[in-house]
Amino acid sequence: MKNSILAKTGISKDLFWGYIGLIFFMLGATIETSWFSSYLTNKGFQVKDVSLLFSFYGIFVAFFSWITSFLVNRYSVKKMIICSLIVAFLSTIILLPGLVSMRTGLIFLGYMLRGTVYPLFAYSLLVAITIQTPTEKLGRGTSWFWLCFNLGMTIIGPILATGLLKGMAPTFIFIFGGGLILFGGLVTLLS
Repeated sequence: MKNSILAKTGISKDLFWGYIGLIFFMLGATIETSWFSSYLTNKGFQVKDVSLLFSFYGIFVAFFSWITSFLVNRYSVKKMIICSLIVAFLSTIILLPGLVSMRTGLIFLGYMLRGTVYPLFAYSLLVAITIQTPTEKLGRGTSWFWLCFNLGMTIIGPILATGLLKGMAPTFIFIFGGGLILFGGLVTLLS
């Protein structure tokens, strides 16, 4: 039955868990996008500094979105996914002390590194989907990619963050997000 459902949806059975991992990874990697700017301004950061931070984040997202396919061709999908997990860990280690002490330099460095995390993971997976999905099902395969990507980033993520903010400090939400990143990454790698 599972194979029949996968055949009708256009999802390769080899990539099914990759799609599931993508949802969790995107939840963790972007869990802060709906509240982080207002959190920083409430902590005393100037709006122009917060805007600059998000601009640098966006530059890193854009650059690594562009370069990921080259990196996958050079190193492999699996290595880029592992790299995204390592960078996610490093960015969290840098960002958390910055948030606790409100040190601008650490926050900028940690958050810019965070901008590399989801492009490395998600677009590496997209390359794998493009390679492994038969041409006649590629449209459906990539549609499922974008659905799972957005489920994590823009649909479930903000709802989850809102619920977590009611009972959890923002620094712990980043740690929780790190757990989701690790879970999503491992589900994808072990599939």
